[in-house]
Amino acid sequence: MNSRWLRWALAGWAALAAIYVFGLRGLVTQAYFGTAPDWFMAVVNAVYPRFAVEKHRFEAAFFLRHADQIVLRAGLVVLAATALSVALVRWQPLRIRLRRLFAEPVPAAKVRLYAVALYGCVVFVTHDWPVVFSQLYEARDFYRPLALLRWVPFPPPWISTALCTLLWISCLCAALRFRAVSFATLAAGLFVLLQGWLYSFEKIDHGFAPLTYVLCLMPLLLHPFSRKIENPATGGNAQNVHPGNVSAWTLPLIRLVIGTVYLQAGLEKLLTGGWEWLAPDTFRNYLYLHPTAAGLWVARHDWLCVLLPASALVFQLGFVSVVFWPKTRWLWLPAGVLFHAGTYLLMDVGGYVNAWVWLYVFFL
Repeated sequence: MNSRWLRWALAGWAALAAIYVFGLRGLVTQAYFGTAPDWFMAVVNAVYPRFAVEKHRFEAAFFLRHADQIVLRAGLVVLAATALSVALVRWQPLRIRLRRLFAEPVPAAKVRLYAVALYGCVVFVTHDWPVVFSQLYEARDFYRPLALLRWVPFPPPWISTALCTLLWISCLCAALRFRAVSFATLAAGLFVLLQGWLYSFEKIDHGFAPLTYVLCLMPLLLHPFSRKIENPATGGNAQNVHPGNVSAWTLPLIRLVIGTVYLQAGLEKLLTGGWEWLAPDTFRNYLYLHPTAAGLWVARHDWLCVLLPASALVFQLGFVSVVFWPKTRWLWLPAGVLFHAGTYLLMDVGGYVNAWVWLYVFFL
């Protein structure tokens, strides 16, 4: 990669930012008041289907700030990608370290453990989904489908129950490595589909984000178990391979995805709230919104209302480092358990059995 390519990339983003500032930003305000062109309203409704509802809850400045954030974050992504590309080209030790990270083999026994833990987690967190879908079916008048689901009606209870059952069977087969790739892929697709229906009532839950990403990558980690070779002892018939070690490139990718989700959560706080996130009243307001006995006690102490969110921010921004320095997992993993337990104790968000914590098995 040469400097000319980098200049073109940065110039391209600068041009798009200028188009937004001097043209598209004004359309955001027009969309709020319903005077934007039809083509722009179509784009808004496609990428932000809740806009029609939420504009009755917030002022125009709220949506302008969010639009500004999109452009700002796009710029940060370009800058980060550019910096990483330059570092990979010019810093040989970094290239060597990454090659080693993505080339080190992993014992097959660990992959089996990962599969059992992951698919056991999916079954656990979805065990009550048939009941939830039955309740939502009674409220289907409020169904506002997301993306491609807009052409699909909300499923009646017998269909949602059948799909949940198929999800559990797929998880069991993938965990037992029976046609592992096929059933792992089916489990990931069903999990995404069912979440899409659940989140089509104008309420999106991000709690399953890392679990969803890992599910989508798991077929690649299980792929070595699906390969077949010709065995002379059986007359040349193909048999499944049961390797002692498997290619590790998917495992660090899974770890990186989990760490990046935490990183994005931390950056979200800084980008939307700035250093106001560390002001005592900010955390205190969250505690009042989700009151618990412990949370209300913490809310009475300013120093705790600074220390706890600051600690959470350090954890979320720093967790991804465990991918590159695995020995630090004995610091970050217990910190993660405390983080999620504290969130549940102080604000009743999540639970002691948390899907995020369950995924820590991939760091062992």
